Amino acid sequence: MPDFLCIGAQKAGTSWLHRVLAQHPGLGFPGGKEVHYWDWVESGRKPPDLEGYRRLFSGQPERRLGDMTPAYATLREETVRTLLAAFPGVRVLFVLRNPIERAWSAARMFYGWSQLEPDEATDEWFLPLLQSRGSVSRGDYEMTLRRWQPHMRPGQLLILHYEDLLGDPAQSVRQVCDHIGVDAASLPEGSERALRARVREGPPRELTPFLRKELDRIYRPRIVSLQRYLGRDLGHWLDSPGRT
Repeated sequence: MPDFLCIGAQKAGTSWLHRVLAQHPGLGFPGGKEVHYWDWVESGRKPPDLEGYRRLFSGQPERRLGDMTPAYATLREETVRTLLAAFPGVRVLFVLRNPIERAWSAARMFYGWSQLEPDEATDEWFLPLLQSRGSVSRGDYEMTLRRWQPHMRPGQLLILHYEDLLGDPAQSVRQVCDHIGVDAASLPEGSERALRARVREGPPRELTPFLRKELDRIYRPRIVSLQRYLGRDLGHWLDSPGRT
């Protein structure tokens, strides 16, 4: 069975975190960073094979094995319930990033894939990406937490904040290792270079006032509600210009 999952958020440093954790001798990712089992089964892209998923994480009792698939943040609650019933002891990580910046970073990633010239990627081109159900759901962290937390025991979920990963990456990695159940001191020499590496982003692109206003319209009420849910001040998310 998987020992831990990282369920997102997309564009919140999970690839960076995976690069660091993959260097730990006590951790393993037998399916690569992202297995995409639960989201692909839910969407019908892959037939259910729970025993196959379980076997993927067998045979390495000396290591703690993980699946870091950010798409799991948008799983339906029925799927989450099934997952946690199958693996009740799995440890879960969830990294939160300013959803305005997260959405813009993801849109820039799509822009980088598009091969458009800069003057072709207009506000009108970006707008459907930012307004899409997929983009908005990936930044609706309270929705994710309300689907996952009722089915977990206290302490089973570790919530991290992207700005903490950037501000004190070593401490964030220690938190993650403690949560998973391995000693961060076992990371090899030289892993500090990965700790200092910049989180991968799309091509540089300024967020225009028009798009910033639209993202603010979408996410301001969600941020305000999430503040109440978490009991943590997130006002700086609303003040951020969204340039990433």
